[in-house]
Amino acid sequence: MSSRCLHDDLVGIGEVFVRKYDRIPYWVERTSEPNEGSGAATHWGDSLTWISRYFVAAVIFAALLSGTATAKAHRSRSIKARTHFLATGACIRGTWGLNQDIYLAEITLKKEREVQLVRLIDEYTPFAQPLSVTALTAAAGTVLRVRRDEQCNIPYRQMHLRTAPGDPMAILQERLSYRPQLQTTPGQDDLLPRYRTVRP
Repeated sequence: MSSRCLHDDLVGIGEVFVRKYDRIPYWVERTSEPNEGSGAATHWGDSLTWISRYFVAAVIFAALLSGTATAKAHRSRSIKARTHFLATGACIRGTWGLNQDIYLAEITLKKEREVQLVRLIDEYTPFAQPLSVTALTAAAGTVLRVRRDEQCNIPYRQMHLRTAPGDPMAILQERLSYRPQLQTTPGQDDLLPRYRTVRP
């Protein structure tokens, strides 16, 4: 089970608990008839409200821990690969969080000497620079340190290709369509392994 699925299940349990117990139980309302101003029913309701809140907090905390453990399990060590960029998929820019550039690329692992068609994700802070046009358009390719991410492979047909590598139009909002020249055209349902760049 993926961390996302486990997270959804745990949070769902917490929501059911809140809906069921985040109120005064019917047996308290029916059997407790406190004197005016005693506040007994209110005390029971407040107690159960706090119990439910602590329970939900514990569930969410457990979900975060499970997600972190799963991510570590899927994280492989970084390796060097010669990378030929074929197309730009999406460019996400912001003033906070991470920028993200997605590319269709061919990578050649030095040990295996096998060329793979991959979905390559480059994430970096707003204060860092994106990959240079020189790196994106080098005919001989660019040697990058990358890491395999096994959590999200997608079919080739779901890879949105916008522009050629290094084209500044990639950051615009318009729906652009670009078809790279590939040595071997993949099938529409062929899975693209996902890799991530590892920045120094």
